[in-house]
Amino acid sequence: MLKPMDDAREPDGVLLAPDEPPPFMQQPGSAREWFLVCDHAANRVPRALGSLGLTRAQLETHIAWDIGALEVARHLAMRLDAPLFATRYSRLVVDCNRYPAAADAMPAVSDHLRIPGNRALTEEGRRQRVRALFAPYHRAIDAALCEADRRGETPLFLSIHSCTDVMNGQRRPWEIGVGWRRDDRAAAPVIESLRARGDVIVGDNQPYGVDIGDDFTTPEHAMTRGLPHLQVEFRQDLLSTVEDARRWADVLHEALTRVGPHELWSRRAHCLAPADDIRGIGRWTRGME
Repeated sequence: MLKPMDDAREPDGVLLAPDEPPPFMQQPGSAREWFLVCDHAANRVPRALGSLGLTRAQLETHIAWDIGALEVARHLAMRLDAPLFATRYSRLVVDCNRYPAAADAMPAVSDHLRIPGNRALTEEGRRQRVRALFAPYHRAIDAALCEADRRGETPLFLSIHSCTDVMNGQRRPWEIGVGWRRDDRAAAPVIESLRARGDVIVGDNQPYGVDIGDDFTTPEHAMTRGLPHLQVEFRQDLLSTVEDARRWADVLHEALTRVGPHELWSRRAHCLAPADDIRGIGRWTRGME
């Protein structure tokens, strides 16, 4: 039985060492009709946190990252010539698609596995992870979208994810799941385009939709701006090689470009209500310098 690589600990001072990768990567693109993010792109853990008390094998599983999602996102962004922002550290350190105070932002248990390095986290320990990883990623996305706002652009916001093929003993049949909430002007034609192929099992808000109040990235960046949005899940067992991931990226690319960019997507559609309490990322990153 594999042992943890080393003990998890809560560091003092700065979380990332100068020689460690920055908190996110950016792939530039000149197209103004599309904008991509990948919240769970990597399974890296900052050295200061050891391995969170997990084995290397455990950190390779779906609990630590969205397996294959980065390869899909990078290839799709390249095909669309679109900008892409992607995380460089594990969702177990801080989940960039969850609100910082949420229990599952730094989960003590994930898919029935205990995460020793996330037990008994202090408030300062949580804030340190938010300052180092969560805030820079979301500030960069916000800055890029603010620039698009200034240019009068309304790109389709694409959040790329992957999911395990079996959860809680249940097999997931969907090969691509298209998540959306309240605004289906992009989701409806893209789902129809994918289903028209006849060789892809497509989920409409299955296995996941966009959950306002739980999901962070799409509501706080896209829905606050009235942008058309898709939160796309690919089944991880279909992304086992680079070639497979790129093939599925091409499947989505074909569906997207068959129906868009659509004139309807260029309009702002504000579907949030005051009761949703979604007000943009400034309130979550303020004071995190």
